Amino acid sequence: MNRAYAMGAVALTAAVLIFAMQNLSLTTVEFIVWDIATPVSLVALAPFLAGIVIGWLSGRFRKRHKAATKADTSAPAAKGLAAGDPAAPSDTGAEAPLSAEPPTAPSD
Repeated sequence: MNRAYAMGAVALTAAVLIFAMQNLSLTTVEFIVWDIATPVSLVALAPFLAGIVIGWLSGRFRKRHKAATKADTSAPAAKGLAAGDPAAPSDTGAEAPLSAEPPTAPSD
């Protein structure tokens, strides 16, 4: 797997270098009040590189979120049980008695 990954990285790098060398003509990029003269290859590669960075960061955050979700599976909130719910497991190990009657508000 590592060898295939390295060969793919070398091929992609070679393709990017060839593209950059063949597109050195200048173009003007206008944004609001700025005018920037830059090579066409830079204009094309900047969004590509930004996409790679965003995809990499997204993958890292997804892995972190999955790991956090797996760690929280034993928590009552992760199982859909509210804190204080009689059906929720308690820290003391004692089971709460089940009642057929709904709870009533205290009278004054």
